[in-house]
Amino acid sequence: MLRWVREHVRPRRLAVVAHSVGGQILPLADEAPALDAVYLVAAQSGHWRQWDGRHRWRIWLVFHLAVPASVALLGRLPARVLGGGEDLPGGVAREWARWVRDPRYVLSHRADTAARFARMRMPMRQIGFTDDALAPPRTVDAPRGYYRNARVEHRPVTPAEVGARSIGHFGFFRPRFADTLWPDARRFLDAHLRA
Repeated sequence: MLRWVREHVRPRRLAVVAHSVGGQILPLADEAPALDAVYLVAAQSGHWRQWDGRHRWRIWLVFHLAVPASVALLGRLPARVLGGGEDLPGGVAREWARWVRDPRYVLSHRADTAARFARMRMPMRQIGFTDDALAPPRTVDAPRGYYRNARVEHRPVTPAEVGARSIGHFGFFRPRFADTLWPDARRFLDAHLRA
């Protein structure tokens, strides 16, 4: 996508909003180091030990047992195993499960993955939500160390700050947060795209 935008739209400057796995794998795109700014939303490390209590053991069970069994039997990972969404192809599910089991998570992808993260030198703002069960604050803070040469600002957000009872993992993109969460992204991206 980044390559297509550069070739066909030809913007003077380019930034992205990356959610969850989008922020985890962004540096794997060859074009990512040329971005002018990145706004990360609930982009977390997925190693199973990052979670606490029952969530830790649920993730352990899913990625140590359910994913391998589902892929072996069905050739894919049914969405219901993860609580919804779309089914994942077997290879994608196996790779993700391998990351979750490795303390280095996505950095274990290939030998050059840490170097790809190090090439990211642009300003980044990383926000996470204190009520996000899929990306609790500790997991969202962990990837800051992956982006060791970027200027990363980390900002945890509580639902109370934006007058809500909950935000959750996908809440940022709901229209009800257009006046409370979206302006921060716009201000950050505008400031770096106009620079």
